[in-house]
Amino acid sequence: MDARTLTALQGSIAKWEHVVDGTGADEGPDNCPLCQMFRSKCCLCPVDAKTEGGCSNPEWYAWIDHMIDRHDLERSVQCPECIKLAQAELTFLKSLLPEGEKKK
Repeated sequence: MDARTLTALQGSIAKWEHVVDGTGADEGPDNCPLCQMFRSKCCLCPVDAKTEGGCSNPEWYAWIDHMIDRHDLERSVQCPECIKLAQAELTFLKSLLPEGEKKK
């Protein structure tokens, strides 16, 4: 992973840390550094490399389905289930870090 991609991944992780702790919201690609970097070339994004399908990781789909079904697409933590689902997305993104970065 090159330095720019790592920085974008770290930014996306920071976004979800803020979602989990209730100080931020998921604004989809508008506040996702990975989406902003790879908007027209998703196949180069580390999420796509892992899922082989863009942002089709089950963790994000569970989050967005919950937001649609329960919170009128609010996309910020509204209940304990939101925290659980946001934490799952955060854990997924952290799993994409190179081994040397996971311990930091």
